[in-house]
Amino acid sequence: MTVSIAGKVGIITGAGSGLGRDIALLLAADGARVIVADRDIDGAEETVRQIHDAAGDAVAVELDVTDVESVAEAFEEVDTQGKLYWAVNCAGIHPDDSDIADLDLAAFDRIMSVNTRGVVLSLREEMRRMREHGSGGAIVNIGSTRSIRAMPGSVAYVASKHAVIGVTETAALEGGPIGVRVNCVCPGVMNTPMVAARRAESDESEASYVDRVGGIIPRIAEAKEVAEGVRWLLSDASSYVTGHTLMADGGYKIRP
Repeated sequence: MTVSIAGKVGIITGAGSGLGRDIALLLAADGARVIVADRDIDGAEETVRQIHDAAGDAVAVELDVTDVESVAEAFEEVDTQGKLYWAVNCAGIHPDDSDIADLDLAAFDRIMSVNTRGVVLSLREEMRRMREHGSGGAIVNIGSTRSIRAMPGSVAYVASKHAVIGVTETAALEGGPIGVRVNCVCPGVMNTPMVAARRAESDESEASYVDRVGGIIPRIAEAKEVAEGVRWLLSDASSYVTGHTLMADGGYKIRP
C-alpha cells in the first residue's frame, strides 16, 4: 500500500462481516484509519476489535444505507475523525430466488434500496466531502458477477448490481475534474456468510455450486483475494485508473 491511504480516513459500508470485514482488516494493516460502518453495530464493533487487536486504527459507526437520516448521521460521525479521502461501498444483500412472473415487489424494492440506492446515498456524502476538501480521493463500489451477466430467477439482484456499474461510471465522470477516482470491483463466489447461507438453504455440494456459478478457476475464493483488488484501486498504484470495472471472478465472465 502506498501513501495514498496510509494515515488517511476512509469508510467501508457493510464492514461488519464478509468481504467488508476483510477489506477493513487489510486496509487497517496498511495504516489506514478505517470507519467500519454497518447496520449490524455488533458486527461492526467485532471488526473494530479485530483491527485493534492487530494494532490498527478503526471506529465503528451504525449505518443503514437505505435510510437518508442514518446515512447523514453516520457521515457526521465520520467528520469527527478527519477529512475523508477514500471509501468502499460494500453493503449489499442477495434476494430470494423468484421468477419475474412471481416477483414480490416489496422484495424487489428492498434489494434495489440496499444494493443501488444505498450506494448512491453513500456516494453522495462521500463525494460532497471530497469535493469540499479539494484534495482528491478514491472510491470503490462493490458489484457482482451479476453486474455483467444475468441469471434466471434473480431479476432484482441482477438489476441492482447492473446499476452499480452505471453509477460508478457516472460518478467517475463527475469525480475526474475534482481529482476523485471511482471504480468498481465485481467479485465472483466467495467464502462469506452470505454465500454460505445460500448454499445451506439449497443443501448443494461445494463442487456442484462451483460448477454452476464459479469461474474457470474451480474453487470458491477467499474474501481477502477480492479485497486485494479493492486495495489496489484505492492506492496510488492505480492513480490513472477511474471508471473501471475490475472482475475478481476467477474467470466467470469468460466461461462458456
